[in-house]
Amino acid sequence: MNDDGTATFYVRDDSDLGLSATGSTVVADSTWHHVAGILDRGSNTMALFVDGASEATTSIAGFAEVNDGGSPLEIGRVFAQGWGSPSSYFTGMMDDVRIYDRALSGVEVEQLAAVPIPAALYLFTSALLGFGILGYKKECS
Repeated sequence: MNDDGTATFYVRDDSDLGLSATGSTVVADSTWHHVAGILDRGSNTMALFVDGASEATTSIAGFAEVNDGGSPLEIGRVFAQGWGSPSSYFTGMMDDVRIYDRALSGVEVEQLAAVPIPAALYLFTSALLGFGILGYKKECS
């Protein structure tokens, strides 16, 4: 999450080259948003989608492998071995975090973002928590 409330998908390769795709939609607005980051070696691009819409695309031509065992996968904070302490902690809630072994297409991201939130869950969590939706998980076949 950026200071202006937008989302960034950031990846650092094994040669310490960091690339990012930053959106323009403010997602820090007390409502749920579907945010997806795609790293596609086939098209040499990385992309950020917000609520099913493509927000940013960046070329990854020349990007090395992403296998640095000293810098584990981070979701919701920034940390890389030798960079000091973790920083930029995400302060919201996350639900239904997924990692795929392939790059999803824009159509697939749009379909995932379009899954409706059950009204019963919204009413339950609103009453329980007094704000927003806690989230839900839909099993996909």
